[in-house]
Amino acid sequence: MGNLLSIHAEIFLKRDSNGNVLTPIEIVTKLLENLNGSSYNGYPIIIKENGDWKNLSYRISYGDKMEPRSLIRFYENNSEYVERIFARTYDETGDWDYMISFSNSPNDYYETRRKCRYSFDEIRFKSKDSFESKNLKGTFNSVSNLIMQENRNLVNIPIEYLNSLKTYSELEIATDENNELEKILDESKHVVFLDKGITVHQKIEVNEYRRMGFQANPSEFMAIKYNNSMYDVFSSGWSNCADEEYLKYVNEIKKNPTHDNG
Repeated sequence: MGNLLSIHAEIFLKRDSNGNVLTPIEIVTKLLENLNGSSYNGYPIIIKENGDWKNLSYRISYGDKMEPRSLIRFYENNSEYVERIFARTYDETGDWDYMISFSNSPNDYYETRRKCRYSFDEIRFKSKDSFESKNLKGTFNSVSNLIMQENRNLVNIPIEYLNSLKTYSELEIATDENNELEKILDESKHVVFLDKGITVHQKIEVNEYRRMGFQANPSEFMAIKYNNSMYDVFSSGWSNCADEEYLKYVNEIKKNPTHDNG
């Protein structure tokens, strides 16, 4: 057992020549047929319809081994029903999420994948005994890990083989207000990154986080890394995905929902 790959795919559908479109159960069945109908290593399977535009799309999370072979095979075998696929992937032996996309024909996963970036537009930080808030926009790397997910809101770990706490430098945070951000990170142990009011990352002392009662987060789920009495909490998802190709495609669909962007 090893090289477990978390896959979070958004599948944009189209109708075939007879007007037929894939149903959710057909998508899951076809997608996982080469995995004997189950997500690899017992990963949870989550699927939901995305109703942000008239074009039909489904978001599905599941697990594969090492590479998204099942997703590539699904695309190759069902091209008459699929207009576009984007997928965020996280390998348990890696550091960060990667993004892949299919439009005409998929290529080699390791050659075409790109590091996936996530956005934030606000920072809250603890100053003495109270929190302050600052509107500050930027992007960073993140983790969307399905391993040991107890429910769709919380991954309650630590994971023993991910015991190296990521520093803010390793997150490769990019912002136009870098000096202000560095000052906040230097002076506060508890910093919360938000996007549209949703917590997408925070570094917090373990005891303080436990006092919060592991409250559910409105994002897709949380992945938690532990070291030295601190948690790194990642809650990034499709809602704050900052991949340029994905955002360009989504914006085109919203402006012209019948346009073929493939």
